[in-house]
Amino acid sequence: MKGKTLFVILSLFIIVGASGAIFSAAGTEELKIRKIRVIEERITGIDERPATLRVHVNLENMIEDEDAEGVKVTVLIPHLGLIAKEGPFDLEDSSSKSVYIRVPQGKPKGVYDARIVVSNDDFRRVKHRRVVIE
Repeated sequence: MKGKTLFVILSLFIIVGASGAIFSAAGTEELKIRKIRVIEERITGIDERPATLRVHVNLENMIEDEDAEGVKVTVLIPHLGLIAKEGPFDLEDSSSKSVYIRVPQGKPKGVYDARIVVSNDDFRRVKHRRVVIE
């Protein structure tokens, strides 16, 4: 095979549906993000005091008789350099998790995208929510 190039094609084993569900390679739904709520998505008075942003995530495991293992919920606000995590935890049927992200005093005012990532070794799902700092 001198002078020939060998290409290897990798298959993606996780498929994400429009509903927020995560599917396996067999096409079976594995995990559903039921709801994401940013509590107090408008932060005021950041010049005088720090604030805490709470992100509440409802998850549902769709696999019968099997836990989703090592699930993590991560919240990032990249433009502010902020990150907070909850987990890893095993998800049996359904669960609600809250992630608290501390916003230090004096951060620039503006509208920012908060990135919410639900993941483990087998899947990764990313959602975005808007956060306002005044």
